[in-house]
Amino acid sequence: MQLTPERLAELRRRLEEAHGDMGALARWAEEHGDELLETALDLDRRLAYYEPDMYIKRCSACHGRGRREYPDTSTWRGGGYAGQAITVDICDRCWGTGDEGRPGTDLRALIADLSLMTEQQRRLQHLRRLTNDALDAAEAAGIEDAVNWGDLSCVEAALVLTDEGRSYYWVIIEEASPDAYKLGVYVRDWLAKRGWTDVEVLTEW
Repeated sequence: MQLTPERLAELRRRLEEAHGDMGALARWAEEHGDELLETALDLDRRLAYYEPDMYIKRCSACHGRGRREYPDTSTWRGGGYAGQAITVDICDRCWGTGDEGRPGTDLRALIADLSLMTEQQRRLQHLRRLTNDALDAAEAAGIEDAVNWGDLSCVEAALVLTDEGRSYYWVIIEEASPDAYKLGVYVRDWLAKRGWTDVEVLTEW
C-alpha cells in the first residue's frame, strides 16, 4: 500500500491513541510494521539512486564530530617530541568532515608533499649554482660560441614532468645565442659528470 499523506496521518492518529497502552502498541506494530518497513526501504532505495550525496558514512574514529582525542600533544602528526597529555585535534580518518566516505584534506599527506617540494627546490637551487660553475669552466676552457661572457649566467633551473610520466631537468642560460650548440654540449657534459645526467640546456639572449 502506498504511504500517502492521508495514510500517514491515519497511522499517526492510531499510534497516538495507543500511546501508553502496551497491548495496543504491540497490535499497532504487528499490523503496520511490515508496511512501514517496506516504505522505509523503498525510500532508502530512491534516495540512494537520486541523491547519493545525502548518504554519510559516519566516521568510526570520531563518530561524526570531525575531532577526536589523541594520547599525546603530537596528535595526528605522530612521533617526535610530544607532551604526555590527552589532546583534542582534527580527526585523522575523516579529516574534519565527520564523513569517512568523503574525508577532508589529508594534512599528513599535504605536509609530506610540501616537504618533498622543499627538497626539490633545494636541488634546483643547487643545479643552478652548478650550471654557473659550468659556465665559468666553459669560459676557462675557451669554448667558442655566440656568447656574451661578461653577463652569461644561468637564470633558472626547473624540473619538468611530462604527461607521459617522464621527468627531466632543464636550465635556462641568458646572454648566449639560442644556437650556441657548443656551449650547450659542454654544460650538459659537465653536469653529467657530476651526477646530473638528464638535463636539457636552453640558451637565449
